[in-house]
Amino acid sequence: EWVSDPGALLVRVEGTEAALPERLERLRELLGQTDTPAGGAAAADPWDGHTRLTRGTLDDAVLRTGVRPSRLPGVLAGLDTRGITAGLGTGVATVALPADPVTVAAAHAAVHAAGGTSVLRSRPVGLDAPAWGPAPSALAVLRAVKQELDPAGRLGPGRLAPWLTEGAS
Repeated sequence: EWVSDPGALLVRVEGTEAALPERLERLRELLGQTDTPAGGAAAADPWDGHTRLTRGTLDDAVLRTGVRPSRLPGVLAGLDTRGITAGLGTGVATVALPADPVTVAAAHAAVHAAGGTSVLRSRPVGLDAPAWGPAPSALAVLRAVKQELDPAGRLGPGRLAPWLTEGAS
């Protein structure tokens, strides 16, 4: 996961307690790093910064986006962001934006123009900005799945409004 501040690539290595030391050693060899990162174990956990950015602050709007991985850098470069985390291999990113309806709408539009989807995950109180970007091309499929799994429309009514509102065509 790429994090714009402090400009770092975070890699999470998982496995059994017995397997982790060998995996970390192989990763260090591949990266050409043989010493412990600056600060060692006492350094602040870089994933804490990632968490703060993806959850947002009281001043930021937090938008989660998904585009084709090859298009992600161009989309992110065109956004007015305060911070970015990006899954470079997945095309999924979370961006902190200024809490401004015009900025949020422009970000939704840029993601949509690149063939992606976006959702506003967090917003400051009082921000009147669209939660969802334009409807995805698979809207008919989403409606059919919703109808099949929830014919009475009881589960999360209005959750995907305006895309999947009851009676919408």
